Amino acid sequence: MSIRHAGLLLVGALVTTACEQNTSPGDGARPPAPSLAVTATGPAMLKAINQRLAARGLNIRVASASYVTDASSGQAGQTIFAFDHGNKRLGADFVPNDERRHPGSNITYLVDQSDAVTSLPTALTAAQTEPAIDRAMTTWETTTRCSAFAIDKVADPGVDPDVVDGLFSGDPAQVGTPFYADIVHAGWESAPFFDAIAPGGSQFILGATFPLIFTDDDGNPTDNNHDHLPDTAFTEIYFNDAFAWGIDVQTFPFDVETIALHESGHALGQDHFGKISQIQATGRLLFAPFAVMNAAVSRQAHALTGADLAGHCGLWGSWPAR
Repeated sequence: MSIRHAGLLLVGALVTTACEQNTSPGDGARPPAPSLAVTATGPAMLKAINQRLAARGLNIRVASASYVTDASSGQAGQTIFAFDHGNKRLGADFVPNDERRHPGSNITYLVDQSDAVTSLPTALTAAQTEPAIDRAMTTWETTTRCSAFAIDKVADPGVDPDVVDGLFSGDPAQVGTPFYADIVHAGWESAPFFDAIAPGGSQFILGATFPLIFTDDDGNPTDNNHDHLPDTAFTEIYFNDAFAWGIDVQTFPFDVETIALHESGHALGQDHFGKISQIQATGRLLFAPFAVMNAAVSRQAHALTGADLAGHCGLWGSWPAR
């Protein structure tokens, strides 16, 4: 993919300070846990974040959080919902030419370089992680030929572009200004962030994706294109800094491109896929068929499978006619 830098649309009235980078502990221990204001897990965590969005007068809300796990942990990835629609499937989607995001029908993404570093040895720099994320986005663009859009990279604006992490911590200085790139790779977060997604989540969650939707002044999801689905504002992707990470590695440390490819699939609307079984002797999870969008990661995956492509085409085959 030849990455094209899309124009930015600055919306919102949030505090604009750059994210603080994690320090790299020399002894291989996890980064020290910050003091967090949100201590509830799962849906309660998401609802607390939405209350803070409402308090700021912003017409965006977190719709859900989807996470992928380490297959050797015996835990399978899940989706938790902030909006209970009865069937537990929100099904939000992007609206083409939505001026609240950006003009045009292309999909945009950015990488928050200030948080693109890892902490555990051997620590990775943004110069290492960002190209791996770029390769994952290129894969979704170039091998999904049923979808009629390009994926354009937005340059790092130089200020914090993501909001979920700051709203989670309750620290106003950590709340960024959304630039409404469709997919924001928000970087690496410490263990408590993932423990709030699921109990003990820092031990098995590798990455998590948060889609945010537009709401009206009463906090109700909007449906500007009348497709009976809420309108997606943007999505934010976070990686777990409690694990060691590597570039182009097979199993451990965990491969940045593999997890970025999976989480970007969530950001593009796909759910988990595959029948789960478990090896009794080891507790390790197995999936049939194997796909990037399996709910747990067991090996490196830099290419989409037929199941991944079929899921993508079902969502995007008619774009921009939504």
